[in-house]
Amino acid sequence: MPLNEPSTPPPENFSLAKLQESECSKSHQPLNPTTTPKTQIPTTPTTPSLPPLTTTILPLLTAIPESSLTKIRSLLATHDLRVQGIVMGREIARAAVKAREQRIVELEDELRQAKELRSL
Repeated sequence: MPLNEPSTPPPENFSLAKLQESECSKSHQPLNPTTTPKTQIPTTPTTPSLPPLTTTILPLLTAIPESSLTKIRSLLATHDLRVQGIVMGREIARAAVKAREQRIVELEDELRQAKELRSL
C-alpha cells in the first residue's frame, strides 16, 4: 500500500519562526533570515543529525546540481521524519498493549478473588 503525502509540510515550507522554535533547530546554529536549517547541518558522515539514508546516498550524487540535491535532502528528511514517527507510534502501541494486558491480569485476579469470596 503506497504511503500518502505527510500531513505536515516538508521542512522547506515551514516559516522561520516555527523553525526557530522547533526542537530540531535548538541543536543547530542560530537561524537568520538568509539561511535555512539544511545549510546549517554539517555534511560529514559522522554527524548524527543527518539521517543514515542521507549520509549513504548523498556521496553517490556528486554530479547532480545543487538545486536537485536540495530537493533530495528535503525528501530524505521528510522520509526520515516519517520513519521516526512510525517507530515512535509502534513503541507507543506496544506500551499500550502491555498496559492493557497488565490491566486484564489485574481484573482477572480481582474476579477470581470475588468468586472465591462468594463460594465461602
